[in-house]
Amino acid sequence: MNVTSITADPTILALKWGDRYGADYVNTLYRAAESQMGGRKFRFLCFTDQTGGLLNTIETRPIPDMPIDRSVWTHGMFPKLLMFIPDILAKGTPVLFLDLDVMITGNLARMFDRITSVGGLHVIREWNPTIWRALPVNWRPNRGSNSSVVGFRAGEQTHLWSMFKQDPDGVMRQYHNDQIFIDAHAKGRHYWPNSWCGSFKRHCAWHWPLNYVFTTPARPRNFSVLTFHGRPDYHSLLLEDGAKRWGTEWRFGTKPVSWVKDYCDRFRSL
Repeated sequence: MNVTSITADPTILALKWGDRYGADYVNTLYRAAESQMGGRKFRFLCFTDQTGGLLNTIETRPIPDMPIDRSVWTHGMFPKLLMFIPDILAKGTPVLFLDLDVMITGNLARMFDRITSVGGLHVIREWNPTIWRALPVNWRPNRGSNSSVVGFRAGEQTHLWSMFKQDPDGVMRQYHNDQIFIDAHAKGRHYWPNSWCGSFKRHCAWHWPLNYVFTTPARPRNFSVLTFHGRPDYHSLLLEDGAKRWGTEWRFGTKPVSWVKDYCDRFRSL
């Protein structure tokens, strides 16, 4: 699609390469997003090297060239910076980038309202370990950004791509990944309200030994987006009862999670 034909409709942006996340992740994300946009018109655009199996309502484009070797960026190093390429979307377009492995569990329209009215770049404030939960958020150590959910107006953060393209090796030496780089250099960075974006590990999965008492992770409340950073991804929670342990060393389970299954049954198989 020619860039000049792009409209300024609110745009959800996704990025898919290789086989780690199949087309069903993208389709599920699209259907869930559609259910949470309050009837508003929006575009769903996926940059991908594999279009097979995607719904025809999902717009696709080839992944733009990166100034680093594919063997590097396909491991998750800096590909999100593609969304800041100048003119990749019409200037002023409100954009919401979502990782493929998030669950959309609430109102997305309010996120676009915030992007449009506030401007700047909106990211998740990285969550603190459980020990800090007793303190108000502003009293906890600031661990920077989590880039699972990123909001911005197209054309306002193009310097991020320019900096990276000009010296990719230098950027990679100085910053461990794209979200650290974005956190350091975004213009007008804002954190999403804490109640809008949740973490399965931090807000739903019970910490040992409570996970032996409460075997079902808590159902998310009020979040617009529930993220699955690290382990597990939400498909891991569909396992047969007792077939395999999911999660991390201290937050784990062996039973399927019914509310995740309900989500997949609703949006994956339409």
